[in-house]
Amino acid sequence: MDEANAAVTLEQIRAIARYELTFDQLIKDSGVENGKLVFPEAYRFTLDDLRIALTNLLAADPTVGDFGENWFFPLTQVDRAFGIDAACGLADDDGEEDGADIDAADDPDNDDHDRPIRCLREEESDIFSNIWYRLENIWTGEADDVHIAELDIVPDLIKEIDRYRANKDKPFLEREYTDAQKRYYIGLFNADDVVKKASEPELELCRKFTEELCAQDDTDALRLKGYACYGGNRLYACDWRASRDCMLKLYELTDDPTYANTLGYIYYYGRCNGGVPEYEKAFEMYAIAAANGLHEGLYKLADMFRHGYACKKSERTARSLYGMVYEDCREQFLEGRDGAFADAALRMGIVYQKGIGVVPDPVWAYEYFLQADFAAKQRAKHNNFYGDTNVMLGIRKALDETRAELPANFFEEYIKTDKPRIFRQLTENGYRVSACLKREDNDKTVVSLARQPRRGNKNAAPVLLTYAPIDYCGLVTGVKLEAHGLKTSFADGPIVLFKYDFCEWNDTEKRFDFFYDDNQIGWMACDEYRFYNTNKTKPDGKLLRLVSIAFQPGGRTYDYLCDIPDVEVGDKVVIMGYEGETVVEVKAVYTRYESELGLPLERYKKVIRKY
Repeated sequence: MDEANAAVTLEQIRAIARYELTFDQLIKDSGVENGKLVFPEAYRFTLDDLRIALTNLLAADPTVGDFGENWFFPLTQVDRAFGIDAACGLADDDGEEDGADIDAADDPDNDDHDRPIRCLREEESDIFSNIWYRLENIWTGEADDVHIAELDIVPDLIKEIDRYRANKDKPFLEREYTDAQKRYYIGLFNADDVVKKASEPELELCRKFTEELCAQDDTDALRLKGYACYGGNRLYACDWRASRDCMLKLYELTDDPTYANTLGYIYYYGRCNGGVPEYEKAFEMYAIAAANGLHEGLYKLADMFRHGYACKKSERTARSLYGMVYEDCREQFLEGRDGAFADAALRMGIVYQKGIGVVPDPVWAYEYFLQADFAAKQRAKHNNFYGDTNVMLGIRKALDETRAELPANFFEEYIKTDKPRIFRQLTENGYRVSACLKREDNDKTVVSLARQPRRGNKNAAPVLLTYAPIDYCGLVTGVKLEAHGLKTSFADGPIVLFKYDFCEWNDTEKRFDFFYDDNQIGWMACDEYRFYNTNKTKPDGKLLRLVSIAFQPGGRTYDYLCDIPDVEVGDKVVIMGYEGETVVEVKAVYTRYESELGLPLERYKKVIRKY
């Protein structure tokens, strides 16, 4: 056998690139079975070469084993001679990335390279590298004895190149895109910020892709359209029927109870029925959601039992369901998941406000409403969902109503007690607490408590602290209290430090006993501990006039800004409803400073005129 080296000509390299010649044939023709092939000239593999290769590959119809052994694998071993890395957009020999930078000249918003439409730009190297990667998958993923013509992928790869060529000189909106490209593009619009900042051409393209994919029952597209139409945004105007149809199709396709829950809301509020509730349908959907453990489904089902909508009225059942949801949501809220805690706390407040299966108690109601208000504001920092508007307005209204029912002199400057429950709360779930006693004068000592992170955790989990008389609710891992008349067994001094992992109230001695690793380490007794709401601020911003309106007699009310001075309770006014201008009745008129609003000012709708 000849062991001499054989030089491969540029014509032979091109023939190999185009699958007109394979390496086994080249070696046989060159007579160098034990020698080496030398590539004296560098070649640049092009997309045209690759298309010809795919066509010839189909015609020759080798097995996957022959394709890999005699063409694809040898090419990967001499890729520099064929310029494969450069064709894929990787570094050339000089270390520079091949190909010009993407030019934004044909982009509808060419002043910003971070726009969504940028993801649809394609370079020849993008197409080449994608196809090359998929050819590698054929070689590594298919059985060796399968013939290339038996695989559907090669004709698809040819179409991919043809699509790119046809698109090259067309404007973005007129190009042909693959379903994968469409799906990726519309997925960007699941983010509220993208929808807010997108240009009109980008929104138009998203709608076009969404409608095309919806026609194929694509769940990503149906979800995007369904939730965009649920209340409306820049991508789609509010269209309850379109939202309902998308949710019905999604539930049919996926059996996901989340969509049943959304349908429950649409039916419950009569969104597609002229405002007239469809309670039977709503009950069915909420029951499905509740059976799958969805909190919203559970508390909406409780609402229906409370009122007897499409079921036997049962306040006991409603109270039980509300309590289940509250406890579960509270735990999730403490773990950092906003979830449905605002909604759950609101309903527990209503339980005690209205006396649903319990004796009415405005104090307990107010405490739950404070928790709901705090949780809703936390959620609003990360979410701008349509339904949150009504929840926050409902909470604000509930707080106002309950304040009027509270006992005289209920509100205080500070909380005063001789046995603060926070001492014990901070040790729950096995936490240790660091305590600092700082004496400021003969009568006052500042007591600082802080939960210590568990081993392996950066932060300690918070506890939910609520003090209704000072309008306080917050998630805390520590607190500061003023202690007046403090007596303690701990060492005397201006600053005393200690740690404890358990404490209990000693009713005989009227003191707290503190323990660490099951050993008592000391005690504290105090005439009065004081806790101040340091987060409370005075109302500020504009003084605004609002009205509460009802769409139907006995229906729930909604708050609107109203700068028409002579509008009073009982008047009819015109607002913009879901289906255009709507006449509604004013149920209440009141003023609020901007800081007291339940929502950001820009999220309130305005009364158009007096009827």
